Amino acid sequence: MQLELKDQLTMGTSMAGGGFAVRRKAARRFGSIAMLGACAMWLLLPAGNARAGSVFVSVTRAVDEFSTDGTLIRTLTLGAGVSFSPTDMAFGKDGNLYVLDTFSDKLQKFNPATGAYLGSLGSFPTIAPRGITLGPDGNFYVDGLDGTIVQVNSTTGVTTSVFTNSGSTTDLAFIPGTSQLVVIDGNAVCYVMNSPCVLSNPADVFATGFLDPKGLTFGPDGRLYAVGFQDVRVAGKTGGAASLFTPINSVSDGNNLAFDGLGDLWVADGGSAKVEEFSSTGALLLSFNSSGGDPLGIAVSTPEPASLLLFGSGLFVFAGMWRRWWSYSAA
Repeated sequence: MQLELKDQLTMGTSMAGGGFAVRRKAARRFGSIAMLGACAMWLLLPAGNARAGSVFVSVTRAVDEFSTDGTLIRTLTLGAGVSFSPTDMAFGKDGNLYVLDTFSDKLQKFNPATGAYLGSLGSFPTIAPRGITLGPDGNFYVDGLDGTIVQVNSTTGVTTSVFTNSGSTTDLAFIPGTSQLVVIDGNAVCYVMNSPCVLSNPADVFATGFLDPKGLTFGPDGRLYAVGFQDVRVAGKTGGAASLFTPINSVSDGNNLAFDGLGDLWVADGGSAKVEEFSSTGALLLSFNSSGGDPLGIAVSTPEPASLLLFGSGLFVFAGMWRRWWSYSAA
């Protein structure tokens, strides 16, 4: 006698019931573990100096990697006996760390996760390079003490002169969301866009009372930050009067600065041979000695809170869907 289809399905389900129960239990257990992991990620989101990440500091003949609490992790070099004079640094679109080498007049490439040296890029032997930034086109831009700015193709390494300014520039940065470049020299800041730089108000926002400005960067708030001989100053991205971000004498001959993913500002302080971390309000959070003397450049790699929350949320949702799917499959 033939069984009805529903009876066959019922018998099949009954015969396999034990297997389904085991799989359902395993699925629920996996889902529970994943949910616990997601919750733990939310609860343990890094705060203050306990967060994950690295601070890269260029010193004489090497780049030192520190944890965000000031512990030395490793030292990056080009190899035993190979001359290396690192200054400014920038992360590329590929996630690797590119270091401006004034000995070879090239960019030296490192894997920031392992410290492995990956080779060199570009060549600019005549400009006395000082600063580097990653452009919105994914290529690098390097300025020199002779006022020349060059573009280094991040894929091929082909180096092209962008323009030459009559001043001696020390650092540069792109206005976020634009192709407009900001350049700083020993006296002022000016805005340029593939044309000779002309120093004029309101562009020279840092000129009055700001001693020996060197490092330049845009903050997460879209404002322009610069470090000089005694302090860090901040101004709007389109000019206007600058104001103190850190108190006078909070740094002693700052060389460069960089923001981390959590909005804190890090300064390479050449006068004190220290690395300093400031909060988003300019308060000093951390100060530790540079292991190799005068710190010249700085780059910071830390996870952003939004990225961690997004990953945790995705893990939580995935775990819930996994549990529900297996429950329905085994029902």
